[in-house]
Amino acid sequence: SFSDFKELVNQFKAKNQILSEIVFAFDSLYSSVNIELNSKVDYFYTNRGSLKSKLKDYQGAIEDYTSAIKLNPKFESAYYNRGNAYAKQKKYQEAIIDYKKALEINPNHIKAAMNIVIVYHSLNDDTNTIIWLDKYEKIETLTESDKQWAKEARINYSSSK
Repeated sequence: SFSDFKELVNQFKAKNQILSEIVFAFDSLYSSVNIELNSKVDYFYTNRGSLKSKLKDYQGAIEDYTSAIKLNPKFESAYYNRGNAYAKQKKYQEAIIDYKKALEINPNHIKAAMNIVIVYHSLNDDTNTIIWLDKYEKIETLTESDKQWAKEARINYSSSK
């Protein structure tokens, strides 16, 4: 009957309205998630790089950190972590470049400064070891244990000559 047909049309309209609202909500959610994901991809690469480093896949880690840096050239952690991966491969000059870049972005990056000291010492470069130890000690955010590390490093480095 016509009234049954009319009832089905009304039900269809109601379901269609609900479906339209669901599609709209999904589109809105997808759009915001997509924007959020795009802004977090650099963190994804850095986190994956960290996992690769733990698995001793240093080259794979370097590639991921490099991808993160391409997405966000001001991402200090990506430079710092890539420096660590280079250091593990004994690519000390590349490590120093990355640690210095991390420090350029964040002059209070204590671990980057510390690692520069360690790398220069590994290279038996006493001059730069002392220069960077001096710079390390001038970082404003050093804790007491950081200051103690510097004091012990000075003693160890001077006695290893």
